[in-house]
Amino acid sequence: DVLHDIPHELIGPFLRKQARTQGLTITQQLNSGMRFLDFRIMYTLGKTDIGQKDWYCLHFVQTNHKAMTYLQEVLTWLQAHPKEILVMWFSRHGSNCKVGADQYP
Repeated sequence: DVLHDIPHELIGPFLRKQARTQGLTITQQLNSGMRFLDFRIMYTLGKTDIGQKDWYCLHFVQTNHKAMTYLQEVLTWLQAHPKEILVMWFSRHGSNCKVGADQYP
């Protein structure tokens, strides 16, 4: 929860740059031949939806868009390429500050 509770203005460009894993969109990656997606998701408050929890992707910091936005992009690509095989790995991340069932809301 520590990083999720810090306003994004305080995290700074350095940490955001370190957390970025790709410079391409999901569609661009798929069009380039990538066939494995690692979705790390967490049920948490959004940056713009005050008081509204939803599933967001994360890699050290939370994505700007909900996880469903990225999954819809994958679906659109798969519908356009029905003979392609795509492997997806989903991992649910929780709060490092909590333990047991409280770790995963």
